[in-house]
Amino acid sequence: MRPTIPALVLALALITAAAASAKPVANVFDHKDWIGVCDNTTRCTAMALAPDDADSRAYLALVRDGDPAAQPTLKIALYADANIPSGPVHLHAPGFDADVPGRWADGEIIAQSKDPALIAGLARLGASEAKTLQLSIAKQSVTLSLSGAAAALTWMDDRQGRLGSVTALTRKGPRPLSEMPPAPPLPVFVAAPKGSAAEVKPAVFPRALLARPELKDCDKPQLEDADARAAWRLGPDLMLWSVPCTLGAYNLASVFLLSDGRGGAIRPAPIPALATPDSGEPGANPPYMLINADFDPKTMILNAFEKARGVGDCGNLDRFLWDGRAFQPLEIDVMPECRGVTPEAWPALYRGRAR
Repeated sequence: MRPTIPALVLALALITAAAASAKPVANVFDHKDWIGVCDNTTRCTAMALAPDDADSRAYLALVRDGDPAAQPTLKIALYADANIPSGPVHLHAPGFDADVPGRWADGEIIAQSKDPALIAGLARLGASEAKTLQLSIAKQSVTLSLSGAAAALTWMDDRQGRLGSVTALTRKGPRPLSEMPPAPPLPVFVAAPKGSAAEVKPAVFPRALLARPELKDCDKPQLEDADARAAWRLGPDLMLWSVPCTLGAYNLASVFLLSDGRGGAIRPAPIPALATPDSGEPGANPPYMLINADFDPKTMILNAFEKARGVGDCGNLDRFLWDGRAFQPLEIDVMPECRGVTPEAWPALYRGRAR
C-alpha cells in the first residue's frame, strides 16, 4: 500500500502557483515511481525513487531553479553500509550509458553533474520506451524505474513556465527566454536579536494554560506529561510554551502558546497557516500545533519533523524563524513517498532566508 503524507505544509508555498487562478494549485507531484516538488521561488525537483523493498537505497534527482536561464543539475545518491571508494557512478539503460563523478561521504555515494548533454539524454530516456535505469559503482548496483519520468519532467517544465520554450526538458519549442516568467524572489526575514531567548527549566505551566480552548481535544495523559513540556522566555515579558497534546507511534503533537512573563494574556503562537500539499486547502491541524517540534533559542528557529513512518524517510520538515513578533517560514522540506530517502535530501516546498 502506498503511504500517504500526513504532513502539513505551508500555504505560502502555493501562493505563486495560485496567483493566476482562484483555485489553489498543489506544489507536489506524485506519479508511479517519480515525484516532483516546486517551492515558492519555482525551484523544482523531479526525483526517481528506488522500490521500498530494494536491496539498496538510492535516488536520482533533477533540480532546477526558476530563473529562465537556469540550467538543471543532476544529483544521484546511493546509500551503502560499507565504505565505497569515490569514483564515477555508471548509468545504464538500453542505448544509454554515462558516467557521473561520485564521492563517498557519510554512508553514501553522491554524484552530481551539470552536463547539458547528459541531462538532455536522461530526459529523452524518460520519454522513451525504456523501463529502468541502472546505477552502479564498484560492487553496488541499484535499478530505478523510469515509470513516471516523462510525466514528472513535464510537470516541472509546466510549473516553471518552460513548456514550448527553448529551455524545456520534454516539450521544447521556439519560445525564447525573454517570454518566460521570472522566478519569484527568495523571502528574507530578520531574526530576533541573539541572546534575547532562553529555555526555562523546569517548565512550570501557569494554571490557566491547561484550561485553554486550544487544548480541549488533547489527550489527558499527554497534557499531564511533565517531561514532554517545554518553555522559553522570548523577551522581558514574553513566554513561549510547548504543551504536549497527542502521541502516536512516532509522532508527538504539541500546541505552542504565547503568554506574558507572568503567564497571562495567553494566546496561540503566531505560526503561518498550513495547507496540505496535494490540494492546497487548509489541513486538519491548527497552525499552532506542530509535530515532534522544539525551539532552539540560540538560532531562534522552531523545528518540526512529522514522520509518515517510524524510520523517518518520508513526511515533512518545517523550520520557522522567530523575528520578535511572529514565526516566519524559513524552510519546508517534503517527501511524499516512503522509499528510504534520508531527510537531508528531501526537496524544498518552501524556502526563506534569515539575516
